[in-house]
Amino acid sequence: GYARQTIAKMLSEVERLERSFSLFQPDSEISRLNAAGRLDGASGDFRSVMDSSLRMAALSDGAFDPTVQTLWTLNADYFRDHPDGAGPEAEFVAEALRHVHYGAIDMSGRSVAFAAPGMGVTLNAIAQGYITDRVADLLRSEGFDHVVVELGEMRTLGLHPEGRPWLVGLKNPADPSAPGRTIEIAEASVSTSG
Repeated sequence: GYARQTIAKMLSEVERLERSFSLFQPDSEISRLNAAGRLDGASGDFRSVMDSSLRMAALSDGAFDPTVQTLWTLNADYFRDHPDGAGPEAEFVAEALRHVHYGAIDMSGRSVAFAAPGMGVTLNAIAQGYITDRVADLLRSEGFDHVVVELGEMRTLGLHPEGRPWLVGLKNPADPSAPGRTIEIAEASVSTSG
């Protein structure tokens, strides 16, 4: 019935947004940008998340930087092949770091381009929340008032059906197998690294 139709709409929305943000789909917008160094005709969703990422990079003076993908790939490849290694050699890290700078992204109209070859972006830090918000908005528009959406990020709509805030458990970073802290949220989002 209605719930199945809504679930199908949610899945369709997630799939649509993955075509913009998935680093695992070679034809996604982000994969095409990373491969070619330029993306023409970028979707509104892609431009919105890219713009938010660049604003966060500027506000944090580069502590948050979406162009870290080249460095991330270097480390992921290294530790895949050397799980107990000390990390990539300093010269390779230095080379990857030469490709990390949020200021080297040009957004003009519907185009996004890197100022130099070898750059790459990841939008995961913002895109997961963006996708979660889009699904929550879809559920609200479909008439759902008491909802928890968890797609790598968590967002709640309304209160728990019992009339209280939703309870969210946080892992204990010192011992992930032990119960951690619990927080209450209502009409809010939560993002943790646990």
